[in-house]
This record gives sequence, C-alpha cells and structure tokens, in this order.
Amino acid sequence: MKLDPERVQALAGETGFRPTAVEKVLRLGALAADLSRHPYLSKVPALKGGAALNLCFGAPQRRALPRDLFDMSLLPEIAKEVWQTERLRRILIAISVILDHPLTRYGRDRFERVTDKTIEQQLGPMLTREAPDAADLKSRVWSIVEPFLELRPEEREYVELMQRGELRPELLFPADEEMADRLRRHPALQWKASNARQYRSSSGP
Repeated sequence: MKLDPERVQALAGETGFRPTAVEKVLRLGALAADLSRHPYLSKVPALKGGAALNLCFGAPQRRALPRDLFDMSLLPEIAKEVWQTERLRRILIAISVILDHPLTRYGRDRFERVTDKTIEQQLGPMLTREAPDAADLKSRVWSIVEPFLELRPEEREYVELMQRGELRPELLFPADEEMADRLRRHPALQWKASNARQYRSSSGP
C-alpha cells in the first residue's frame, strides 16, 4: 500500500496525532479492507473492536484509556453529520447490551483511572499538540457520553429485556424493520441473548 504523505500530514493536523500514528491506522485499515475482499480470508477472521463501547459504557481495562478518551472527545466533530442523529443513538444503545452490565450501571467513575500522569505517559508522545488536562478531558468526554446513559422508556425496556435473554430491537426501531432484522441477526447480540438465557436457567427462578 502506498500512502500519500500529504494526506497523512493533513489527517495528523486535523486529529492532533503524530503522522506515524496516523500512518499506522491507515495501514491497518487498508489491511482490513484487503482481508474483507479475499475469497477465503474474508470468511475466517472475526475482528472485534470494542474500545468505543467500552469507553462509553464499560469498565476501562486498556492501558490506552487516555488515547480512547482523546479519540472520544473528537467524535462529535469528526462525525458531526451523524453524531446527534436519532439513528446513531439507537444503534449505539442496541449494541451496548453486549457489555458486561446494562447501561444503567455505568457512570463517570469509569474515567477515574485517567490522570495527568497517565495522559503524559500514554497520550502525550502520540500528539503533535499539547496534551489535554486530565480533568478537562474527562469533563468533555462525560458531556458526550452522559446523554447515552439517560435512557428513554423504550430504550430502558430493550436493555432490561436483554438481561433476560430477550432480543427485541423492534423496540428501538419500530418503523425500520430492516434495521431491526439486521440487529436480530447480529452474532454478538445473539450470543449475548443466549448467554443471558443460559445464566437465568442455571441460576433458577
């Protein structure tokens, strides 16, 4: 794969990451695209990236949490055309049930591991700009995440039913049967629903 140096530099300027980090992401993306087009390999690997969901709703486990927070702080601007759409909100809530706990059990305390020291050590070396203050970064990201944790009645019902192994995406997409059907067939959601049913069965009434 041959990258355009000007494109790499432009993306580095837009995101604040060093060109080497940008190039790595571009090359990984190109590799994933090549795999998806291969007649055999496209059916074999199962690539799973849960950083965004774990950042929003899950308990941070990764050493790269400051990087995840920084990425999240950029999302509303990078994805401004879709970020505040109802469709994106419903899709994120639909997929969020694959996490360890329902959304109602997550809060701002998930960010407490991020400190000025961890930002300096894990994020600073990757940036071309000054690293953000930990308190400010956490505040900005929480303002982005918090609306997704304030569930509406139908969203809460969907999340609660999934804890019993009932996958009901039509609650989120009552007028979009195609999307509801895609979510019913989503392997991760099917797996989560099956696990929830098995857990309820083994734990008794």
